[in-house]
Amino acid sequence: MFRVSGKYIQVRRQQRVIFLCFEAKETIYHLKCKLVDVMATNRPPSEIRLFIDPDWKPDEPATKPLNVANLTLLADDMTVERAGLENGMNVYLTMFDTQKGQWEDVQVKEYESLDQGMDEDMPDATVDDDDPKKKEKGKGRA
Repeated sequence: MFRVSGKYIQVRRQQRVIFLCFEAKETIYHLKCKLVDVMATNRPPSEIRLFIDPDWKPDEPATKPLNVANLTLLADDMTVERAGLENGMNVYLTMFDTQKGQWEDVQVKEYESLDQGMDEDMPDATVDDDDPKKKEKGKGRA
């Protein structure tokens, strides 16, 4: 039987966001093991690093720019509680690049609004009630 925790973190890497449930007594290493399972990767947890922004506040907008220089690396043996993880917090994931022999930089791409530029690119959609095509229904219209 599953126990459902009411707390979660948002693990971010590039354009991917993983919502991961946690409990206060879990270790960071345990979170990494969960991430390996969720991401279906063949990498060991030792090739994953997790970072947090120590200045994170729950009421901040998600569009706030990320200051990568301010991030704190989470040690594997820390508990979630000791690391200061809070419900809904952003956690940033990097992986070890075996081809380059070094760790990736933290990369989180900003999402573009679906409404951005909508007014400029698309003409106004107006409905003409007197349009005969509008009144056609069924097979005849197809």
